[in-house]
Amino acid sequence: MPLDVLFVHTNFPAQFGGLAARLAGMPGVRVKAIGSPSAGSVAGVDVQRYAVKSGGNAAVHSFARRFDQECRRAEQVMYAANLLKIDGEWKIVNKSFHAEPKTKPANE
Repeated sequence: MPLDVLFVHTNFPAQFGGLAARLAGMPGVRVKAIGSPSAGSVAGVDVQRYAVKSGGNAAVHSFARRFDQECRRAEQVMYAANLLKIDGEWKIVNKSFHAEPKTKPANE
């Protein structure tokens, strides 16, 4: 049974380029990624790109605009993940998850 690896990063490959390339070159490892239209490419990695449509956030309170934008992005990532799931035998199973914060906590 192959090992399936999924990277989700707006600007893929970003800091994961070396790791993604190394994994994609290993026998029995299938590597896919989800990223924005500006996401790059890595040999052997299938990148599913998503686009975030402008919601015309004039009606959204200025304090909530960033939250609204990130919710729209998350929705498009969900749709992209479903396309990967539909596209053949790819199975998304939550066995391991790694997240990196955009900024370090103030106390570090």
